[in-house]
Amino acid sequence: MHVASLDPAEITTIAGMAVTSLARTAADLARMLPFEQAVVVVDSALFYSARIAWSGATSSRCWTPSPAGPAPGPHGA
Repeated sequence: MHVASLDPAEITTIAGMAVTSLARTAADLARMLPFEQAVVVVDSALFYSARIAWSGATSSRCWTPSPAGPAPGPHGA
């Protein structure tokens, strides 16, 4: 666990719960994880942020997952 101040723009809502934004979470993890793991986290965040933008979401500050759920991983899981 770590302590850092949050800008209001770094807080979003998912299913009615206040959480840190995807970008803030990725940045926090990138600071704490080994390089290889940080690359995976940031790559995944970029993928999901592009997917959210492509889906036509009107606001990244209040995102609801699609009914289909997340895209399958590299192993189809």
